[in-house]
Amino acid sequence: MKQFGFILFIYIFAVNIVAGASVDIAPPIWRGGLNSTFQLWDFGANIRMPVPDLVNNCFGEPSLIVVPTKPWFSSWGGHQGIWHLSGAISVEIPNNSVENLYKLIQIQFVWASEDGSSTPCFSVEANRLDGTMIPENDIVLLSQSNTLLEPTNVSEAGEYWYHTTALFKVQPNPAIETVNIGSAIMVDALVIDTICIPEPATMIFFTIGVFVTLKKRNISKMMQ
Repeated sequence: MKQFGFILFIYIFAVNIVAGASVDIAPPIWRGGLNSTFQLWDFGANIRMPVPDLVNNCFGEPSLIVVPTKPWFSSWGGHQGIWHLSGAISVEIPNNSVENLYKLIQIQFVWASEDGSSTPCFSVEANRLDGTMIPENDIVLLSQSNTLLEPTNVSEAGEYWYHTTALFKVQPNPAIETVNIGSAIMVDALVIDTICIPEPATMIFFTIGVFVTLKKRNISKMMQ
């Protein structure tokens, strides 16, 4: 058990090193659990189809493509590895192919406005296991929040860097989903976590797992 805790500590430490702009400040409670996936891109090179800098996805290799209309910057606004988007990022994430009850998708995104007024636009597309498109009403944005980071110190651009967390629910669980991000923004880093929630018969075990994880976290905080 101690060995697992040490490995988890090293893993989280590595995430923070790679994502220098504190992209992983709101990891979901389910990360590392059954039927979950994790993928992180830091965009440290001028590659329009980069592989993840960190990934934990036993269902396959996620793919990402950047469709910019403006160039990549090695440094901008005090951050390194920046896409001047003005286009779109599209991420395809392979996942559990069993038609479970639903899927949760959490996006963490570090960005700055190109002109002081632009904000990112998130959307999710997915097909049912029979290939038919999941209706828009069954892909719901549950929550979205912004955290203010440090100033960009770039004239004629947005004043601050932001960290945005968005949580989607897709029902039922698709085998592959596509996450799209667009707008005229400066993009620094991206993290996507997913989890397939099982049918009611196995929900009890999932709930117990979440409860045990929460209890352990609370005990750890009390001991600090």
